[in-house]
Amino acid sequence: SGGESRLSFFYTPIDKSSLLPDDTSSRLWGLARHPGEAGHYSWWRQFGGARENNVGWRIDYVLATLSAARRVRDAFIWPEVMGSDHCPVGVDIE
Repeated sequence: SGGESRLSFFYTPIDKSSLLPDDTSSRLWGLARHPGEAGHYSWWRQFGGARENNVGWRIDYVLATLSAARRVRDAFIWPEVMGSDHCPVGVDIE
């Protein structure tokens, strides 16, 4: 579908081992616009100029079942939104 051409679905061992109980994690997918690509972060340390230098981690996720993921048309990270050591992440659905 059109959404899959702009969006990558990924599943990593950390999703299963750390985020969710075993019985649900195998049925959920993490959604990201730039999986594995450096520079797209959702969290930065609050000292040492980490955010200004874009030295961060991608630790905020949107999780969905495969059937819900098929309705996703775009995923986003808004690093320019200030006020926290995290920035908003989300998805647009049809």
